[in-house]
Amino acid sequence: MSGPPMSPERCRSPLPTCCGPPDPLSLCTQGMNVIPLLCTSQFDPSQFANPEAFDPGHFLDENGRFKHNDAFMAFSAGKRMCFGEGLAMMELFIFLTSILQHFQLKAEEDRATIDITPESSGLGNIPRPYRLSLIPR
Repeated sequence: MSGPPMSPERCRSPLPTCCGPPDPLSLCTQGMNVIPLLCTSQFDPSQFANPEAFDPGHFLDENGRFKHNDAFMAFSAGKRMCFGEGLAMMELFIFLTSILQHFQLKAEEDRATIDITPESSGLGNIPRPYRLSLIPR
């Protein structure tokens, strides 16, 4: 296969599967479509210290500053990558910083009782609903 990592491609030569010895029935044969699941990279223990847990530290260096992690591919990768990633990230930044500048966030329940584990749902994780109060600064 050629092209950027994680981009849908057609096999140009047989590839063994990742689990166990090569099996002729489970090889990637020439001409077969290969579409990797991008979400699997986000649960890779070689990329994230604790991949099953919500941990903003996955994206912080030892000084507490943001560090880019190539395993996080929220907008796809390769030639199928979303052209709007930069705009979406900028919009999220402006939206969240303006909320944090103008409001103080307060949980409506005791912080100790808040469960941050996601509700799993098929192909993805869905966050649990939370109730917050926005108090003007």
